[in-house]
Amino acid sequence: MSWWIRPRRDADITDAHEVLLDLLSAVRDEAREQYGTSERSGWELVIDEELVELVALGRIDQAEDRLRAAVALTRHDTFREEETHSGR
Repeated sequence: MSWWIRPRRDADITDAHEVLLDLLSAVRDEAREQYGTSERSGWELVIDEELVELVALGRIDQAEDRLRAAVALTRHDTFREEETHSGR
């Protein structure tokens, strides 16, 4: 994920970027739990400005679905549960 954020570090980081980083972290942790590693193909295909836009529009579920599909995760709970409990 650092390969994606590094070029943007000098640009304006919006609230959507911060939420997306939380989402990426949750999905990465779940991939690590499910597969023993977060090194999965698909990250580089899904992390883009369109994903940021989904988050900015409040379409977090859709962004999470795209991420999960890209790295072939089967369970569907981590970020949404955290989001519900934190009041986001």
